[in-house]
Amino acid sequence: MEVWHAGAPVRLARRQQRLILGIFALRANELVSSNQLIDLLWGDSPPRQARAVVQTRVSELRAVLNGSTDAAVRLRTRGGGYLLESAPEAIDAQHFLTLVRASRAERDGHAAIRTLRRALDLWRGPVLGGDVPNELCATLCQGLESARLTATEELFDLELGLGNQQRIVDELLATARVNPARERLVGQLMLALTRVGRSAEALSYYDEWRRWLADEFGVDPQPDVQRLHLSILREGEGEPPAEPRTTPCRWGSPTSRGWPSGAGCPDCCRRT
Repeated sequence: MEVWHAGAPVRLARRQQRLILGIFALRANELVSSNQLIDLLWGDSPPRQARAVVQTRVSELRAVLNGSTDAAVRLRTRGGGYLLESAPEAIDAQHFLTLVRASRAERDGHAAIRTLRRALDLWRGPVLGGDVPNELCATLCQGLESARLTATEELFDLELGLGNQQRIVDELLATARVNPARERLVGQLMLALTRVGRSAEALSYYDEWRRWLADEFGVDPQPDVQRLHLSILREGEGEPPAEPRTTPCRWGSPTSRGWPSGAGCPDCCRRT
């Protein structure tokens, strides 16, 4: 969590300050009540003086923000809660979501790719730099992390649609390996590898991934990926995997055994 003003970083001395500001930033232009903030910071075990601690930290933040940043960001108190007023481009997370929405409105594939690249280039690591207690991660970070993966998948779909598989195949391979629960990514990778003449590698990757899926979750690949696998076996190029149908989640929670670190929410979850 960083604050920049006039080309220089603004110092936030306390970790708790950064975490509170991160909560406000992820919920920019929404009222966050004192009770919500206490729940997010301490869960079921708040300190005796939790409300006073929150008031002190927010006062410190207000002094830093309102004195160091321009009118694009203001921290205000509103009836038992707090509101971070922000222009969309002033917070990277909000700017990212705005650009992703803009990419979906583009009629030209090249323009959509450029807009998505701009959105994804805003990311420099996990949400809030990973400096979030585990129990808060699902509440605060999972939605935005999943939006990042969805935007990445949309980018790869556009690139593949324009025949740019050579340009993205290595990027796709790296992304799929750290997000094996995203079957859409697996299908995109297999298609890209096949199109660049690496069918054997696509088949080998599928076999490795299918075994991982069976070992960790006791399930088979979804039909779209199975059909693509068969088309590669038949030495056909195949078609891009169809959008998965909306189905109940078969994966369990991100904390279940075998869930890969950073895997995010799989397709079936984000569509329900």
